[in-house]
Amino acid sequence: GQGGVGDSIWNRTTLAEEPAFDEAGGHQPESGEYHHHRNPVALRLQLNDNINADGTEKQGNWTHSPILGWAFDGFPIYGPYGYADANNPKSSIKRIQSSYQSRNIRQRRTLPDGTQLSPEQYGPDVSEDYPVGWYVEDHEFITGSGDLDQHNGRFCKTTQYPNGTYAYFITIDVDG
Repeated sequence: GQGGVGDSIWNRTTLAEEPAFDEAGGHQPESGEYHHHRNPVALRLQLNDNINADGTEKQGNWTHSPILGWAFDGFPIYGPYGYADANNPKSSIKRIQSSYQSRNIRQRRTLPDGTQLSPEQYGPDVSEDYPVGWYVEDHEFITGSGDLDQHNGRFCKTTQYPNGTYAYFITIDVDG
């Protein structure tokens, strides 16, 4: 109860667990390799992925994002821009959108699927110390509301994979 990490009810996000990120949006914990949990702005700038030097999004004439990394399952991770039609590399470029949305909650007494919790399972109320986004369960997957599946991926054709592949995408909002 009360939001313990890994208690199978309230699982803290990297916002809560790993707040020490460098100016490039990454970090290297003592026990591992340098990596990102957030939008890797410096890497995207270096790879010319529709981003300005100040970290803001370029306007107009977007290009398909490059591969920014690889997931443990072997599939590529692209930046936030892809083809509007996942199977048509001649279609326009758009900012790819996740189908996850922040829940409109003030109290953590239900799970995203509507499951009612008992008082000993409640998480802390939404507050300055525990804002929405502090827990994975603060978000809900709404099928079809974005471009991606529940893993933030989709099957698509790209320059690197003209016959198609499953790929993950980093997602950003309008403000980058």
